[in-house]
Amino acid sequence: ASKMCEDELPVARGHLRMQENSLSMANVFINRPPATKSFLVFNASEIPIQIERIVSPSYLTVNMASELMPRQVGKMEMTFDAQAKNKYGFASESIELHTSDERQPVKYLSVYANLSEYFPPLSNDELKRAPLLVLDSASVHLGTVGLNQVTTRTVKVMNAGKQDLQIRDVQTNCHCVPAKVHTRTVKPGKHAQLTLTYQPTERTGTTLKAVSIYSNDPLKSALRLAVQAVVKE
Repeated sequence: ASKMCEDELPVARGHLRMQENSLSMANVFINRPPATKSFLVFNASEIPIQIERIVSPSYLTVNMASELMPRQVGKMEMTFDAQAKNKYGFASESIELHTSDERQPVKYLSVYANLSEYFPPLSNDELKRAPLLVLDSASVHLGTVGLNQVTTRTVKVMNAGKQDLQIRDVQTNCHCVPAKVHTRTVKPGKHAQLTLTYQPTERTGTTLKAVSIYSNDPLKSALRLAVQAVVKE
């Protein structure tokens, strides 16, 4: 049984063994109750390991037994409160397990989640009445830009639906492309301006960045806009 545990839980953190290097909470919904998931841990040593203290963000609760006996499998239960985190998109968190394990007393663990809005299944009639986010361009081509040169573009965020479109959040995958929308509520038939500012500072060549727009469009609640450029010195 111990050999099976070591095979199934191959990642060693001192004498504690786990299944993965990082712990995935998968999809966690910001408008639903906190999500809970359990992860197996195994004490591969011949002496008990005490879990003395757990350090984690306030919105990520970690519960496990205070002691893991030799060759014992235990559970680490994590509860992620996405509403308390209040941020959309990919989340990367860190937790610390302070233990009596002499080989590695403090274990640093990474926890990942995708935070989004939950939409219940809608009928065809409900979908026809829902907000509908449409961009005037699926991608933005900035052409050739110089290092440290500031380039600005605007994109129309249109509501082709029948109800108000609520822009929940706008995020980018690089600090070099800040983006903001001038209004969070877009009436049916109206549009908002999304302003992108690109200032490459590190490397030359062809670059591809992304802007994610989170909204209450039930079919496209996370819409990705590609931003392309060729950077020259």
